[in-house]
Amino acid sequence: MNNICWVFCTKCFNKPSQSSRRKFLITSCSHVFCDHCANIDDSQCPRCQAACRMIFINNEMPDEVKDVFLDVTEKVNMVFKAMEFQEWHRARLLNHYRAIAQKYEAAKVYIKDAENKFVNLKNKYDAAKLKINNQENIIQDLNRKLNFYKQKFGTRPLSNSQPLTELNFEVITAVKASRTPSSSSSKLQIPQPSNPLLTPTYSMYRNAYHPSVTTPDSSGSVRSSQFGSMGSYSGRNRSLPGFTPPSKTMELLTLLNKSRSQK
Repeated sequence: MNNICWVFCTKCFNKPSQSSRRKFLITSCSHVFCDHCANIDDSQCPRCQAACRMIFINNEMPDEVKDVFLDVTEKVNMVFKAMEFQEWHRARLLNHYRAIAQKYEAAKVYIKDAENKFVNLKNKYDAAKLKINNQENIIQDLNRKLNFYKQKFGTRPLSNSQPLTELNFEVITAVKASRTPSSSSSKLQIPQPSNPLLTPTYSMYRNAYHPSVTTPDSSGSVRSSQFGSMGSYSGRNRSLPGFTPPSKTMELLTLLNKSRSQK
């Protein structure tokens, strides 16, 4: 046991030294005496007069008694090492708990967002379901009406549509072209029909059905004119543009003319 300079006798206050060669004792009541002031066989403490047991201070002391005589610096170093070791593990444990807390907070935010999305989707689902139910009700109502009309009126086939009458675009184009004034002549050109036997000209139509009459002019002379000539309303003579009546109408007019001539 080294560095026990703080040990002294509580009665004579002498310290252990090599010159004195004194032995020191410690009592069970924590008092220290030299062998001159106390006897190991004493059963009473010379200081507090309490019943006690004494042992010599040496390397043969029990471990629990040796611990109080250890060097404090060694104890402090051991304590610091123990504290550093424990603090290192404690810090790792705290970091683990912090990571768990952060994950927990992130999970709370994620769950809250998921709940909001779930509520929105549920609202959309309910709205779509209601709309589908309304459409189904409308379809059922239409089916009931359809069955009612089928039972009341029965099923009728659709009538075939009549084909449209074909138009002769060649004749229409010729008529339009004849009504356009030519740059070389002030008179309008009468288009010739593709089949003159079936479609007579306007002059044939005019001569066949309108007799000629005589009208006096301003000088007193008589001039002949026919109904159907395209004279202008102001008295000036103008050429008549071509006119092609329908073929069936011309046939009826021809028959009527023949019947009149026979009479």
